[in-house]
Amino acid sequence: MTRVQTLGIMRRLAVAMLALLFIPVAFAVPASASSPVVACGDVLTTSVTLTTDLMCPGAGLTVDADDVVLDLNGHTVTGTGQGAGVTVDGNTGTVVKNGTIVGFTTGVNAWRSTITLSAVRLIGTNLYSKASTVQVGGTLSTCRLDGLVYREGQGLTIDRCTLHGDAWIFSTRGPLAIKNSVLSGGRLDIGQADNGEYSGNVFDNFPVSLGIESRRNVFSANLFRNAVTALSVDAVIVPANATRVERNVFSGNDIGIRAERRIRNIVIRNNLFRANRSAGALLENTVTSASPDPISGNLFIENGHDPSGISDGAGTLVRGGLHLRTVVTAPARIALERNTGYGNAGYLIWAPPGQVIDSGGNKGSCLPLPNPDLTCS
Repeated sequence: MTRVQTLGIMRRLAVAMLALLFIPVAFAVPASASSPVVACGDVLTTSVTLTTDLMCPGAGLTVDADDVVLDLNGHTVTGTGQGAGVTVDGNTGTVVKNGTIVGFTTGVNAWRSTITLSAVRLIGTNLYSKASTVQVGGTLSTCRLDGLVYREGQGLTIDRCTLHGDAWIFSTRGPLAIKNSVLSGGRLDIGQADNGEYSGNVFDNFPVSLGIESRRNVFSANLFRNAVTALSVDAVIVPANATRVERNVFSGNDIGIRAERRIRNIVIRNNLFRANRSAGALLENTVTSASPDPISGNLFIENGHDPSGISDGAGTLVRGGLHLRTVVTAPARIALERNTGYGNAGYLIWAPPGQVIDSGGNKGSCLPLPNPDLTCS
């Protein structure tokens, strides 16, 4: 090969290599991450975000891993009256948020788990929880429970939520908190449930019943209205575990507070009872001993003007501010201190002789007379 031929070949190779530099090359670009498509009956082991409503003929969704976030993303999971909308069993860190669950036998079913509901509305269905730790919150418009069953749990907090229907809390040591919420059209039953804080709520036609030996529960700064008996209380055995009812307003009920048989270690102080139809409070203690703390500092205004005809256990008509009945033994007598009132029908305080202890400062009318045990100015 001549020198000229060699130079020609080298020239052609150089031109070919230069052309290669301008050939477009297709590089692989990773696909953008997206939440998996979710369908009724799915078992979730990673966090997901709904992209559409779900219509479920049976069960909804099941969480089967820790730290799963189910973002409903404004969507609705609808059932046909069967199963649970969301089931969590034995997992921690579950979060369900931002949407609606409707039409299931149980909206959210949590067993032995830790779960947070944030801005979730359970419409026509309830929250059922056993042996779990539960937090529920949002705003009064975005958080809703239509029924609650909470049993044997490790802790329950409901904050800024709307509750309808019946709520049951029992066999739990807490801590428990229902606060800054509106409860209407149902009832709350608390049975052997300890360490509850119920504060800043409106209980509207939503009577509350606190069962015997439910310990260290506090009701403060609530409005109780439009119930037959707004708050029923029962005994606590040890003074250190007393129930406290403080700084609440009871208005428009038939009876504000009632104790039917026992008023032992129940602290009732600094509450306002206004315009309750039969009486602000009906307290009967017919067992061995009463609360060491006096019923004190309460204000009774315009109660008893539309009585329902209710009578105490001795057959005496209940009408007025504070109606008391105890057995005639010294340990069972209820102490009274600094209770005042005006405009009540019948009396401020009804307390037969030998059934109360006057600790002073009660201002208003007292019946029946004479009563050497009670001085009302």
